[in-house]
Amino acid sequence: MRKLTTAFLLLAAAIPSAADARKPISKEQMAYHLGKNLGLAAIGHGQNAPKTAVDGVFRKAEIIGRALGAAVPPLPAKTGVKAKDSAAALGYLLRGAGKPLMTLIKVKHGVQAAALFDMAVKVCILALIYTPGDSLGASAAVGIERAAIKGGVPATIWGPLITKVRAKSPYPVVKAAAFDLHRAMERHLGG
Repeated sequence: MRKLTTAFLLLAAAIPSAADARKPISKEQMAYHLGKNLGLAAIGHGQNAPKTAVDGVFRKAEIIGRALGAAVPPLPAKTGVKAKDSAAALGYLLRGAGKPLMTLIKVKHGVQAAALFDMAVKVCILALIYTPGDSLGASAAVGIERAAIKGGVPATIWGPLITKVRAKSPYPVVKAAAFDLHRAMERHLGG
């Protein structure tokens, strides 16, 4: 597939998790971090990124999940076939872990926290599935936009990524915009 996993995993490692925080962080911050770390770990797992990097990011997701009162399901079993492992990672994020975690976060911590979790997961999914002009990428962009609006995220943060997807920009441009969105969310959420 694409050379996104190592870069995304490095991004996740560079951003502190709830366990690393020196100051208290909000449930909304934790929900976003959970979605981002879970998404990055699943994608890395499906793309055969180094196991130690995937495990480190997944551990962050588990720690944040526990802080939110949610048990994070284990990553799907690997088959050794990259296409199958990537499909399993996508299914894990959409159904296996993503939907149940989002529902639990909504019940325990509210609509905004659940929307931020959903947004973070969908940004990671977009980075996995995006192909210029493809309907799956466009659908992910709509999901990101909806979640961002529900989460109270200013359009100045999510708008550039969505604009690039709608313009059918090349993959490297969209990937860079996804990185930018994650960094902007860190600033926006105070992390």
